[in-house]
Amino acid sequence: MAAEMTALEQRKRELLARSELYRQSMGADLQQIRTATAWVPKGIKAARAVYPILMTAAPVLGFFFSRRRHRPEKNSNGRGFFAKAFAGYRLFRKVKPVWDGFRSWRG
Repeated sequence: MAAEMTALEQRKRELLARSELYRQSMGADLQQIRTATAWVPKGIKAARAVYPILMTAAPVLGFFFSRRRHRPEKNSNGRGFFAKAFAGYRLFRKVKPVWDGFRSWRG
């Protein structure tokens, strides 16, 4: 019976030692994961900052690139100078808060 208890105690010590090795190995692996993913919060912050700019710029770029390339006649589209200026002002009012947020994020 004493021999069985000694073997059981020996097995228990081996399991505890193996457990400690696994624990240390997991700690090292966790540190490697933290090091490898340290860029993620900065990348997410940058993506969140750029996203509104892209969402605003996409329709504007589409508007400029989809227009036909021909010599426009005077007031050919029915919009005068003041209507175009007002449309530009409205677009500026929508883009300015996004731009200010982007500048404050970078600064």
